[in-house]
Amino acid sequence: MPTIPFTFSAVDLLTMDDRVCPPPGMVYSTDPHRAEGEDGHSYFVKGPDVEVVFAELAGCTLAAAVGLPVPPVATCAYDGNLYAGSRKVEVRDFKPLLKSGTRIQNAADLYNMIVVDVWLANPDRNLGSLVGTQLGHGKVELMCIDFEKSVVLRRNPLIQTSMVGPRQI
Repeated sequence: MPTIPFTFSAVDLLTMDDRVCPPPGMVYSTDPHRAEGEDGHSYFVKGPDVEVVFAELAGCTLAAAVGLPVPPVATCAYDGNLYAGSRKVEVRDFKPLLKSGTRIQNAADLYNMIVVDVWLANPDRNLGSLVGTQLGHGKVELMCIDFEKSVVLRRNPLIQTSMVGPRQI
């Protein structure tokens, strides 16, 4: 059970802040930004390209519908444009915890995330598209983000799962 309930809302943004800088050696092709919403929450936003916005919001909604933990999302409006917004959650560097797995409360969800990525033909799952929320007592819960490159959520998705190679998933 996610510690942060999934919600989908509409939010006007008060600010469109700095770009999110990727770690060395990575490139964020959808140019995410930080933003502040009128609802008092901070967001990571992508868009305004309608394909990116739709794929991100639909992917998060579908993942949540099958029980995966996903941060709350919103359709965000700013300066006449619409964006996909993922609410900022408290993040802990969970990568050192992956070896033992005992401190990750929902380690089984990693496998379920792979299944959803295959289902959505999402070639962009990596450690940067997971966040870990602090649960206390040294435990974290993993949440998945980044669905904007899901092939089946793009315009006119004429695709079969077998058309996406194993190295892409």
